[in-house]
Amino acid sequence: MSQAQLAESLGVQRSYLSQLENGEFSEQVKRILDILNALDADLILMDRATPRPVTGAP
Repeated sequence: MSQAQLAESLGVQRSYLSQLENGEFSEQVKRILDILNALDADLILMDRATPRPVTGAP
């Protein structure tokens, strides 16, 4: 999916996605990252088509 297609599907400008890719975050994104940092938590993004490891007891 192209950046333009993604932007259209999300209803945002392509330039906004470009800014995110270049590390220029909005205040909302910064706030989420600050919260995760305070909780010593990670945000992990994975393609839904990527197989996930099975965890826990069998």
